[in-house]
Amino acid sequence: EHIDNWDTKLGDLFYSIDILKKFLSNSDLIVATSQLLKDQLVRLIKESTDIKEKEVFYCPNAVDIELFDPLFITNEKPKDLVTGEKTLLYYGSLWGEWFDWELIEYVAKNCPHISINMIGDYQPIIDRVKKLPSNIHFLGLKPQQQLPAYLYYSDVAVLPFKNDHIGKYVSPLKIFEYIAMNKPVISTELPDVKGYPNVYCSDKKKEWVSFLNTDLTVENTNQFLLNNNWYSRVNFILDKFYVDNLEKKISVVVLNRNNKNVIFKCIDSLLEFQPRYNYEIIVVDNQSTDGSYELIKQKYASKIVIVQNSKNGCSSGRNLGVRQANGDLIVFLDSDQWVVSKRWLDAALEVLDFNRNIGAVSWAGGWFDKTSIVGVITDDLANRGIDKFSLFRKDIGYLGSGGMVIRREVFEMVEGFDENYDPTCYEDTDLSLKIRNLGYELAYCPYINIRHLPHQTTNSGSEEHIRLMDRNGFYFYEKWKKENSKLLSRYFW
Repeated sequence: EHIDNWDTKLGDLFYSIDILKKFLSNSDLIVATSQLLKDQLVRLIKESTDIKEKEVFYCPNAVDIELFDPLFITNEKPKDLVTGEKTLLYYGSLWGEWFDWELIEYVAKNCPHISINMIGDYQPIIDRVKKLPSNIHFLGLKPQQQLPAYLYYSDVAVLPFKNDHIGKYVSPLKIFEYIAMNKPVISTELPDVKGYPNVYCSDKKKEWVSFLNTDLTVENTNQFLLNNNWYSRVNFILDKFYVDNLEKKISVVVLNRNNKNVIFKCIDSLLEFQPRYNYEIIVVDNQSTDGSYELIKQKYASKIVIVQNSKNGCSSGRNLGVRQANGDLIVFLDSDQWVVSKRWLDAALEVLDFNRNIGAVSWAGGWFDKTSIVGVITDDLANRGIDKFSLFRKDIGYLGSGGMVIRREVFEMVEGFDENYDPTCYEDTDLSLKIRNLGYELAYCPYINIRHLPHQTTNSGSEEHIRLMDRNGFYFYEKWKKENSKLLSRYFW
């Protein structure tokens, strides 16, 4: 991976063109993070008599979408973030020669109403810092985990890199993070940045000021982020080495209940990554009254199967979806989940392919408490409850249905979900025990590539939800005390 123009001061201490040629000669795959770097390597290979002709691929940086997502910000505004009529943010290197301090100083002087926040190590330029306008604020270094909150509470993100022999060869990691947090970005005219959504580019200082005196709009970036996250980069590399041969019949069943805020993100992501698996998508609407059913039908009628449940029920809705399905494998998703990778199902498929004793695998799960049927869930544990060298674990109490993959034959043998649990609560816990009661194992695997914005339809914590938990919890306990009490006690936490 070629990531910078090393034939500059950046590579003074170590760069050698002869060593670079050796890397190129011995590499099976060559990628460059910017278009200019790709062109540079293509020329070098073509001009070198000792390197056989090889293709160079463009593979820029990307974003960690599990960290940089405004939907999941729960932090309060950072106390040291200095706000103004408009609050600007930059983070990263502050002392490289490619950083355009003249541009930032000009903007600060001509926009005294704005506040410019700089995150990074400023000690190497402390003398310059002391002379800068007072509306430029230096916040020091911050852990990466804190950066999304700083972005969330800022109005505009900036990228003031000189468009020079270093800057124009860069694929800035931070710009993908800026975009993921739905921020308008003002940048210099770096070749790889121009054309990205919500990025306003100019090398002219006056135009930066003009941008800041305008209400900058932002467009939806869901599609951009699906194609520019780290999962997509890994998939790009894997595609160069592996030929897929997936001959499985898969049906994805999604429940919707008054969730028009997220259901479209769910369906769009499923459609984006449909070609590799060729799965069918079945959306079951549980008596929505927010117009989401009508909107889904209008937007996706030719692309998915849409059915209406005659009542509001997770069990009855999923059972209805399976009756409509043609797949040998059934995947259950909730409307507040979406997929993020071309290979999002691969981990689950591998678990099932190589473990015939496992009847179902899921992205979520939990255990029973010794004094209660409510216990620890995987989300509460470090690394989501998985050992870093393990693909899955079988010592799980039960599986969650949101992100569950189950063999159809197993689903039919247990006669599906028990509809006595409608509208919700404990239906997936009950299904888990029914699968185990047949003699199959369950597998918990957090590497199914989905994201989840919880409690969008269940009103968790409300009086109605607490009542359902109590009612269905009692029914579940009494049912399994009679059916097979050992299954309850086997998976205490």
